[in-house]
Amino acid sequence: GSDQTEACHQAAILNDALGAWRTGQQTSKETPGSVGWLCSEYEQSEEFKSTALQTQRTYSRSIGYIRQDIGLLTIRGMKRKHVRRWYKELRAKRGLYVSVFELDCLSE
Repeated sequence: GSDQTEACHQAAILNDALGAWRTGQQTSKETPGSVGWLCSEYEQSEEFKSTALQTQRTYSRSIGYIRQDIGLLTIRGMKRKHVRRWYKELRAKRGLYVSVFELDCLSE
């Protein structure tokens, strides 16, 4: 179904980013495997660049918050409890709309 197709698409993006890192061609200065690194790789991707300029600005603003808040966490080390704690802090700081939007960006 479409879930498997989306998972394959996301896996291809991540595999390309990992391959670039392994060959020294990574586009990000972030620590490979961190949330910040994944954010940077996404912002350099064709998928991101193919969105409307306003969408890119909106996503980049949210990605900046994500990078600031949890950018140093490793993707492998993230657990549900980390996301829940971050969401609670985010909602308290920035409100419901922003917190839901940023979680949505993180799931892209």
